[in-house]
Amino acid sequence: MAASWELLRPWWQCVASCKLLVASSYEEPTNSLRRRYSHFVVTPPAATTGCADELWLQLREALELAALMREIAPDEFMAWNLKLILSPSEFSHNPGTWQFLQLFGKPLRRLAVWADDDNMIDSIGLESIWNSCPSLMALDLHGIRVDSIEKIVRAYAERRCSVECLNLSFVSVEQKRSHATLAVALRDQTHRIAHKLVHVELHLEDDDITDELMLEWLATLAKNKRLGYLALTVSAAVTALSQVIRSGVGSLGSSTGVFVALAVAFVSYALWPNATAHAVRHLPRPPSTLPVLYNAIDVMSTHSHRLHDWLFENCEAFGGKPWRLQVPGRPVSVVMCSVEAYEHILKTQFERFVKGDYTTSVLRDVLGDGIFNVDGDQWYRQRKTASHLFSLHAMREIMESAVREHCVHLCDALRAVATREKNVVELKRLMSLFSMDIFTQIGFGVSSGSLKQDTAGETEENDSFVQAFDRCSLALMYRFHQPMWLWRLKKWLNVGSERRLARDRAVIAESIRGIISQCMSSNGASHRNLVSLFLDKRVDEDGATRIDPQGIHDMAINFIAAGRETTAQAMTWVVLMLNRYPAVLDRVREELRSQLARESIGEDAVLVPTMEQVHGLVYLEAVIKETLRLHPITAVTARTATTDTTLHDGTFIRAGTRVVLPTYALGRLEAVWGSDAKEFKPERWIEPSTGRLRQVSPFKFPAFHAGPRRCLGVRFSLMEMKITLAALLSLFDLRTQRDPFAFTYSLAMTTSIRGPLYVTVTLTSV
Repeated sequence: MAASWELLRPWWQCVASCKLLVASSYEEPTNSLRRRYSHFVVTPPAATTGCADELWLQLREALELAALMREIAPDEFMAWNLKLILSPSEFSHNPGTWQFLQLFGKPLRRLAVWADDDNMIDSIGLESIWNSCPSLMALDLHGIRVDSIEKIVRAYAERRCSVECLNLSFVSVEQKRSHATLAVALRDQTHRIAHKLVHVELHLEDDDITDELMLEWLATLAKNKRLGYLALTVSAAVTALSQVIRSGVGSLGSSTGVFVALAVAFVSYALWPNATAHAVRHLPRPPSTLPVLYNAIDVMSTHSHRLHDWLFENCEAFGGKPWRLQVPGRPVSVVMCSVEAYEHILKTQFERFVKGDYTTSVLRDVLGDGIFNVDGDQWYRQRKTASHLFSLHAMREIMESAVREHCVHLCDALRAVATREKNVVELKRLMSLFSMDIFTQIGFGVSSGSLKQDTAGETEENDSFVQAFDRCSLALMYRFHQPMWLWRLKKWLNVGSERRLARDRAVIAESIRGIISQCMSSNGASHRNLVSLFLDKRVDEDGATRIDPQGIHDMAINFIAAGRETTAQAMTWVVLMLNRYPAVLDRVREELRSQLARESIGEDAVLVPTMEQVHGLVYLEAVIKETLRLHPITAVTARTATTDTTLHDGTFIRAGTRVVLPTYALGRLEAVWGSDAKEFKPERWIEPSTGRLRQVSPFKFPAFHAGPRRCLGVRFSLMEMKITLAALLSLFDLRTQRDPFAFTYSLAMTTSIRGPLYVTVTLTSV
């Protein structure tokens, strides 16, 4: 017998490695599956009548050989750790599957069954496994039905199942059963299994974790030493750790081991390469990349104060081609910095690249489910509704009334500063108050009155709302720079930046409620506003699009954030750049002299251009765009792939991978803007032959974003900035107290000037 086995062993090994790789409908296994199940990947075909299929004939030959091996060398054959993956399209009704198990099941030591969402493993399939695989020692069930748990319990109780290692993976839950119900069912029905099992492997998602599951059920497993392996996502690990901490070590007793197991499982998960990281492992990485920590030190310490410049330096070093950025505890990112990449991600494959769970979870505490933090139909409905506000007719009405009115108030405030002995003002603060007044008037039909209440900026502290909003922006950026588990743990413990964020959110919410209340109580608005548009949508549409109070709050805070921050910060950057380049300022004023005329005569004259006059300010618009090219308000855009896809340059992106688009870096690349890319040259935006503005692709100049999510108010924003800057620069000389080249950017959700911007205000005349 032994001699016969030695003669047949090579043939058997050949069959095992080749003949059994039957894949009539099975997708190529992932690398992680290859590592875990290295022997067989089998999908038995459903049509087995007459065994006409050639692949099935080869499989049958292998099965017959396996039966012969059992007769010749049963001990050595059983010593093989045979593994099998079954991925049938209809697990319970495929005769090929059961024919295979009947022929091959007796010596089988390990069985892994993957079922898709529509064909989950049911009780019939489990009964066939018990009957066909008496020697089974390890069973992996991925996609098991909730009602099949009782079948497993009964099989153990009746000693028909001797599986020592059971891996239950609830990758799909029937729509009729919520995750919470699943967790309770698992806890209640698995207590009995825990006393029969030697080893338990569990893969849990965040939604599967409840207090009952984590603290009672896992504590029981740990106490009886049944918990052998626990795989958690990062968010699930934080949830579990928080629950263990909250309950206290004393109340858990011996389940302290659960805490350790969770911590170890979390660290292992955070550091272990996953499928998304493996798919982009061939991409280059920064020279400073470390083992295990990857780019954590770069992002969180060494270059944390100049992150956008560090991204640019790497984009430049890699020639604008994709490179890998990785921080433990965060999704792996692919950085892409080319015009083609922007167009491909933001337009061509728009449906496949979304904000994603990672980004929305970071921003949700502040932005909620507003337009800038949602995807799909929810985003489309909000955008369609809001687009009516920015129609040409509405824009002309707003420009001629609200913008010009508040611009006069701003000029009055600066004139008051100029006539004081200490003629210094913090310009960032003043522009924030001004923009806040503008956008609440435009979007909600009411003015916050911030500028009037604090004329000339006599106090040093910012308005509470503006200050709270700025701190929230900074706190959210800190979240992006930290592992997800860290900021979630800080939030649960209510410490550090998360504690301050919670307080600031309350201040913002109170201010937003006041604005909405004024808006809804003002029935005589002269123009449509966002609240009225969204309330009309609630009446006109069916129940799916109804706007609740929280929905109106989220809508309001998203639009105020966009309208207030972007415009105010852009104008302060323009003032700073004009301080750096006086010759450009002289040319701007020359254009103002030639294009504009004073509305009145005397020392109180205010130069506020009309809509028609603004169109002639070509050089001023070039200055604004050149400023935003070098200092975009949104310095980085990120998207998450929803499916596996291949990009324009052949780069393969696995689902779940984040693609980072560094707009700050794109505006400085010589490959995009020429050899003078780092220079401030507004002339690059003007056609020398015609004197008109050049039309530049939004994917080359994405300062207002690009693709379907391009800023709704881009035209309005440019008009507002041109009107305001024309008025200010024609009346005042705004000189920075510090060297203008000493300023840099602040790392927040938007790229503002770091620190205060104190300017000396003096009257001038164009």
